[in-house]
Amino acid sequence: MIPEILLRRTTALSLPLICSLMIVAFASQSGRRLPNQNPPPKTSDSKNKEEEKQDEGSRPDRLRTPLAIVNYLSNATMSSFPAEAVSEACAQRLKKSGAFTISMGREANRKQASDMAKNSPDTFVLWLNHEIEGPYDPRTTIPGRVDNRNYFINYVLYAPVTGKSRTDGRIYLRGGVGVPLPGSGGTLRTVYDRAGYDIADRILNIFNAPGSRRP
Repeated sequence: MIPEILLRRTTALSLPLICSLMIVAFASQSGRRLPNQNPPPKTSDSKNKEEEKQDEGSRPDRLRTPLAIVNYLSNATMSSFPAEAVSEACAQRLKKSGAFTISMGREANRKQASDMAKNSPDTFVLWLNHEIEGPYDPRTTIPGRVDNRNYFINYVLYAPVTGKSRTDGRIYLRGGVGVPLPGSGGTLRTVYDRAGYDIADRILNIFNAPGSRRP
């Protein structure tokens, strides 16, 4: 049998060791961290949205196609506001694709626009010819109003170096009759913006550029 005095000494020596081990175990238990949780994998939809955002405006200038937009008013008495609104909306949509560097040229007729492209080594020229179908007399037209059914834009895209047409078409304004002009308290701008976007979408489709879609 183990002498009683030896048993007491062994127990006295073991108690501090046991307490120390318990303290270490408690400390390690309380400081334990949860395992790292990896974020859920991105879906194809979220990846596509991120890629589209990177495409817009992320392409270096040297990889973008230079394109100049010029207007022409078939009737000298026509207001310049519709032409400016359409061309600005068209430029905005083309810029957003990240495929073009856009410049706005001064008013030019068809031959001048073609020559502009022909004399450039790399710049396409988008010619927007604004016309009003049927009789138009500013002296008898109601001030501040225009009939959208009679307003349309013929567009031609001229290629650099050759000056030949790459594509062309016609866009009619999509809106009601008698849309108010600026200053009359209406929302004319959206009608012209839509026409500009329609033209831009057709140009994007020709180049198979980001954001292109069938008209």
